[in-house]
Amino acid sequence: MKKFWALFFLFWPLVALYVCWIARDRNWWFPGEAMTAMGERIEGLFYLILGIVTVVFIGLRSLWAMSSGRAQRTVPIVRQRFRTVVTAWN
Repeated sequence: MKKFWALFFLFWPLVALYVCWIARDRNWWFPGEAMTAMGERIEGLFYLILGIVTVVFIGLRSLWAMSSGRAQRTVPIVRQRFRTVVTAWN
């Protein structure tokens, strides 16, 4: 079952990448060429942000899919310190 979920969560980033790839050809994108220089700069910024978000999304999903097989049962440090603070307060 763990392999299923790892493959499942690896599949969706690939779908997102494919949809971004074909969006221009299917007119799912901006309506046409930019009318002004500011419009071109805004489109460039949009493409930059889209690229960064896509790379980070695929990278994090891939790392999560690869690490989902490992069981990590450790208590986070923040929780340990919170427990210490609550104990000291009482």
